[in-house]
Amino acid sequence: MRKQNRLLTAVIVTVSLFTACKKDDTTTIDTTNNGTYKVYTQNSVTYVQNFVADTIQGYDPMSGQPIGATGKRVFFSLERSEAVTDTANKTWDLAFNGSKIWINGGVSGNKMGGAYNVATLFDNVTNAVDASMKVDGATRAITGYDPSPNTASNNGWYTLTPAPPLASVIVTVPGRTILVRTASGKYAKLEIMSYYKGGNTPSAADPKTERFYNFRFVYQANGSTTF
Repeated sequence: MRKQNRLLTAVIVTVSLFTACKKDDTTTIDTTNNGTYKVYTQNSVTYVQNFVADTIQGYDPMSGQPIGATGKRVFFSLERSEAVTDTANKTWDLAFNGSKIWINGGVSGNKMGGAYNVATLFDNVTNAVDASMKVDGATRAITGYDPSPNTASNNGWYTLTPAPPLASVIVTVPGRTILVRTASGKYAKLEIMSYYKGGNTPSAADPKTERFYNFRFVYQANGSTTF
């Protein structure tokens, strides 16, 4: 009986230690959007908060065009889930400047990048079609502005309120997903959730908060076109 009691005690201690270690090993992800740049992954979805794409100082009161933009592009790697520099022209998958997005293929890059937009909810997109992939040329592979989103005239990811040439607010169109072929020929699906700092779209044009991309994506490292 004493031997059995010692064995039972040992088992209880072992289980307790295992449970304690398991709790200690669990990392809580802070998903709060406080306006700072952040990247985190939950399940298979990676979230990017406040990725800055060339901020501006204000707007021209006559034309409504932004003032102070440098034209500088900033680069992001879907494969590495991080911002990268363009020193080698091979480590980036997407380049951003204002509301413009480029891919690393065609006239914008010398790699295998491609993309196309679809009018389908992010969660409902189950595969990428390689034959549908476009590269940057006279027009960019990723369509930005959709002047008539309610008619699905194209699959742009944003519309403008009020209409140009006034200083407009960029509003993302629900149910728009971007399919991407990365620089190395892998595949991802991406949804731009907000163009503004903290993920909050202002009621009027505010240069202090715009050009802060908030987006999510699923990347298939094994080269599969299925999500």
